Amino acid sequence: MLGIPLIIAAFGQAGLTILLAILALHSMVLLSVATVVAEIGLHSQAPLSRVLRATLLGVLRHPIVMAVFLAFVWQALGLPVPAPARRVLELLGAAGPPLALFCLGGSLAGFSLAGARAEVGFASFLKLALMPALAWGACWALGLSPLETAVAVVTSALPTGANAFLLARRYETGVGASGATVLLSTLISIATLSALLAYFKA
Repeated sequence: MLGIPLIIAAFGQAGLTILLAILALHSMVLLSVATVVAEIGLHSQAPLSRVLRATLLGVLRHPIVMAVFLAFVWQALGLPVPAPARRVLELLGAAGPPLALFCLGGSLAGFSLAGARAEVGFASFLKLALMPALAWGACWALGLSPLETAVAVVTSALPTGANAFLLARRYETGVGASGATVLLSTLISIATLSALLAYFKA
């Protein structure tokens, strides 16, 4: 929710194109894997057929994963987007960034930093420090352009997204810790993201 308006403001349309590619891959891979792991954990004592069925249904029910999958299929088939539908999507896209920031602020109101402080602090460190460092190293190893590197590193340095909390609440495990991690990492990221953007825009 924070990444899209931030990348647009810092890197413009070119940066947004790179970000959307990252989000598509992230949604298809990481959210699917997280859903699979959660479903397997919940049904670990059940027969294998039930585990597989529950896992498949869990992935199919995930709206972000299915939206990205359907978009890939639509693009692969070369189907045109009707003009009225394209206009609606453009309007929704324009409203997306400010609405995302509003939703992010609203979601933080329900989180608390009390409890599991060591776990929350460690998770925030991994998200805001280690992950950007790994992304930076990967960009260097792959020989990506300065803009691609900047967008990838800044995206990896974003605070823990609300999806972590939503998945935790959906599967009723780690709800408090995930919510607190979203809150703490968002607060700290004000400084870390500012430093990264200052470096890349220098």
